[in-house]
Amino acid sequence: MAEVLFVSKPVAPPWNDSSKNLVRDVAGHLKRHSPSLMRRSARLGIFQQLLIGRSPDVWHFFFAPNPKTSSAARFACAVRRVPSVHTVCSLPAEAVSARKVLFADLTVAIVGDIAHSRVARSVVQGLHTLGTGEIRLISPPALAPDKNEMPFAKIIDNLDDGLRDADVVMALRIQRERIADLEGIPNVDDYYANFGITQKRLKRAASNVIVMHPGPMNRGIEIESTLADSPASAITQQVTNGVAVRMAVLERVSKAMASI
Repeated sequence: MAEVLFVSKPVAPPWNDSSKNLVRDVAGHLKRHSPSLMRRSARLGIFQQLLIGRSPDVWHFFFAPNPKTSSAARFACAVRRVPSVHTVCSLPAEAVSARKVLFADLTVAIVGDIAHSRVARSVVQGLHTLGTGEIRLISPPALAPDKNEMPFAKIIDNLDDGLRDADVVMALRIQRERIADLEGIPNVDDYYANFGITQKRLKRAASNVIVMHPGPMNRGIEIESTLADSPASAITQQVTNGVAVRMAVLERVSKAMASI
């Protein structure tokens, strides 16, 4: 069972702090992971413990965001190569945006038919709202969006350049019925040869890169099958979460309509 180390204030009475209460509740309800709490040391601070202490499977940070704590956490994660989750337990100071301290160092690459994709547009808008450091849109020129449509994203027509040091890579489905009559569109074999995401090509990305796809996938066209099933892939979880979100939205809308 994977171990999750909770990095937070001491989880002990009095229970008058939201972050301590949240850690206690989350730890008490974990089913598939083994929770552990960071012990206070008279000799070492939290940052020193993260750098030289034992290495769990996941770090879960609970904090009020500020540039100092966020930068320290990111540095420790990069050095120790431990996956991390960051939970904001209270609003940041007025001068600090939570989105900037949480997402500003991420590079996200989206690969595929950007020009015709509603997924690409909604994802890019969300990433931009969250303050993502760099958003790359990678596609053949014929499938690229208008450069003025998403001015905060980089449009790239070379996959190897676009994948370099990316933290997240998301492939988009190639729908042949949408592009069959367009000029300059490569055939399936050419597309996979030049824009298909493979294990070999992904070596240019960050060492802990996350691979995503909104589904359904065309294996061997947009993405290599072994990569889609690899530990780097979050595709199954992504699709599962998407179903849950849709269910929640439909329930909320139906209840609202019933009350009209």
